[in-house]
Amino acid sequence: MLLILLASTIVVPMPTTADEEDNGAWDPLSQPWAQYGRDPGHSRVLPEHGDSGLTTIETPAINWVAFDSGLGADGYGVAIADMSASITAPEGAKERCGENHLFAVLTYTENSQRNLAIVEGDTAKVAWEVNLGNVDIIRSTPVIVDVDGDSKQEIAIVYDSDSALEVDLWSPDITCDESGWTVSGHSNEKVWSWSDADLRIGIDNAHLWTAPEAVTQPLLADLSLDGSPELIIAAVDTTNDEPTVVALPLGLQTPEEDWRVALDRGSHPSDPAFLQTDENTAFVILTSVQSSTSAMWLWKLDASDGDSNWDGKSLGNLNGFDSNVPHIRLPGPVIANLDSDDAMEVVITIPSDFDGSSAAYGAEYYGIEISDGTKIWDFESSNGYADSAPIVIDTDED
Repeated sequence: MLLILLASTIVVPMPTTADEEDNGAWDPLSQPWAQYGRDPGHSRVLPEHGDSGLTTIETPAINWVAFDSGLGADGYGVAIADMSASITAPEGAKERCGENHLFAVLTYTENSQRNLAIVEGDTAKVAWEVNLGNVDIIRSTPVIVDVDGDSKQEIAIVYDSDSALEVDLWSPDITCDESGWTVSGHSNEKVWSWSDADLRIGIDNAHLWTAPEAVTQPLLADLSLDGSPELIIAAVDTTNDEPTVVALPLGLQTPEEDWRVALDRGSHPSDPAFLQTDENTAFVILTSVQSSTSAMWLWKLDASDGDSNWDGKSLGNLNGFDSNVPHIRLPGPVIANLDSDDAMEVVITIPSDFDGSSAAYGAEYYGIEISDGTKIWDFESSNGYADSAPIVIDTDED
């Protein structure tokens, strides 16, 4: 039996590092929580941790607090990484310099400045940070990936500046000694920057008093199935207001786009998700919504070239009229096995609530076959909007 839980927007994991596969394929779990949703299918499955695996938290307590001044962490998610190969420390200081500890990778705001930081997971001390300047509030989650196979992790960060969509790739060189971490002075560790003046991941929201912008999350996935992951970004083209999906290769040189696809239906895209159906075939899955009517479409793009299989499949969700979606963001698809066969399905979130505080309508959830778009089931909540995707849990291990 599968249990579907409605998740909060920010997911806080209790991770450990997964073993690397030695078969040439890219392992999305080589880092404990490398991206928003943890894996390309956004399953949010917690890694095993502790001596006996997952156990009940009977007495919740705050371990530590970081960035308690200013606005603090401002992203919709935090990445968790093993940065041990990137740390230089004398032998006598290795234990106090984060040996065998994991690190949180996040963005935070202080004095109107946006910063990218690496925080030591046991003490909450900042081990490394760089200033990103006077840019828009960064809601996207950093992405952790080893782009050149040297075991040192790079960080990709996607955000909007005043004039463009920006992607930065950083290669942190973390240093520590008996006196502590060398926190500043890392501005020269940026590998490259990519930008597009027409695109934005922050799109004006219909529900301005809840959040001024709906912001998408980047996706890390091996689109070409060659062992090297790419970065997929769902944005909006400001010249024509069309949702647009871009695939960028990740390496040590400034990337050229692998492909770009304009979606001709909807005003806001969701986060993209990724599904591999066989050894040669994979897809990027996302939805789009028209904020003035809440009409939604499901998109299935060939991972290799972005070709649209369905050309925008209507979800037929107009039970009424709702011009208030999305509220904070459009929740993205979640890939899961929902039935008895081996093929994976997708759970779609329809966030609208046509009658406001009345109890006749609420957010809806569809289970859909990836092969042909057939709806397996649908569920409608009794009331309320949805600003995040659900978590799918196999409660009886079938």
